[in-house]
Amino acid sequence: CLWEDHCVSRYIPHIQTYVYGMSYVNREILEPVYNQTYDDGATLLESEHADACHILVAHGGDEKHIPINVRKLADVGFDYIALGHIHKPQILQENAIAYAGALEPLDKNDIGKHGYIKGTFADGKISAHFVEAACRSYCHEEIQIDTATTQLSLADQIRGRLQECGTDNIYKLTLVGYRDADVTFALPQLKTLGNIVEIVDETQPDYDFDRLLE
Repeated sequence: CLWEDHCVSRYIPHIQTYVYGMSYVNREILEPVYNQTYDDGATLLESEHADACHILVAHGGDEKHIPINVRKLADVGFDYIALGHIHKPQILQENAIAYAGALEPLDKNDIGKHGYIKGTFADGKISAHFVEAACRSYCHEEIQIDTATTQLSLADQIRGRLQECGTDNIYKLTLVGYRDADVTFALPQLKTLGNIVEIVDETQPDYDFDRLLE
């Protein structure tokens, strides 16, 4: 394990790989620890095993959680830099630096694909690609309303959308459009139609505004 509060390395003989990293010792770390480590030359790439793969595992990247200068780290010579902390996958440098993101979405605003990075090291080069693996996703969907929409027809419309987009997913639905001025939708009943975490009603009553103005 990497228990130290500064960047160290561990060698894994059966796969000829050095893994570099450190323990995340505090809730917030404001110093750019990884960059400082290599700027002052305190830790260099190990050279005992000439054909080894060198992988940095680093957690952070924002101002309160170990700021990271990606360009500087890219120049150190790691074969791959595996980043964590940001939940959404991000490829910062192809086959070299990436946030894998969370394996599964963690809250209703954590939308998009989730999975892991699969990499192969051969002939001194890394080949890496994102593999989608989440069992379900959070989806934000708009449901269009008109003056003919009733509670019953809206329920049918929502059921159809969930079937179309995947019943295993978890949904935040937003109702939009102009509804009959005498209609009010019962949102708690609609939430029971599937994996619906939130329904927001942004519809407006279909008044005859010209007549009201007159």
